Amino acid sequence: MISDADLARMSTAERAELASRLRVLTEADPRAWVLHRWVTVVVTAACVALVPWTIALAVTLPRHYTASHWRLTWVGLDVALTIFLARTAWLTYRRRRRSATIAAIVTATLLYVDAWFDITTATGREDQIASVLTAALGGVPLAIFLGFVASRTVRAAAVNDRQSEVQPEPDDQPSG
Repeated sequence: MISDADLARMSTAERAELASRLRVLTEADPRAWVLHRWVTVVVTAACVALVPWTIALAVTLPRHYTASHWRLTWVGLDVALTIFLARTAWLTYRRRRRSATIAAIVTATLLYVDAWFDITTATGREDQIASVLTAALGGVPLAIFLGFVASRTVRAAAVNDRQSEVQPEPDDQPSG
């Protein structure tokens, strides 16, 4: 067994090497590998199945279609977008980094979806111009910003995790 004193005497590089080796042993849990494989297989299968489905839709769907519940569809999307914008803001305000990061990713995704459907369902030149401008000046830049923030937050958390693995806590510092 390695004592706290032994760990404190190790160099930063030695502690990093030890942490890396322990991480490999920890990740060797057979249940984690089974779950990892199943997730990989299921997501890959869904991706592969989506290709012919998308091709079939492209070939068989009518070029024009009158949609039922059009108002409910758009209002529902905007309500979801509003809820996730508010959730992202609230979680950020409360300094809940992990939850805020997830909410930011969902919000960014909804903003991209909103822009896509606004543009692709716009009829008439004025509606198309308004949809492109709204997406280009509003939704897409906000989605890019949220994605950037989420990415930076994940990277910062990873760096913090790595640093806490290799640096002793202040109480564990050797006294000299």
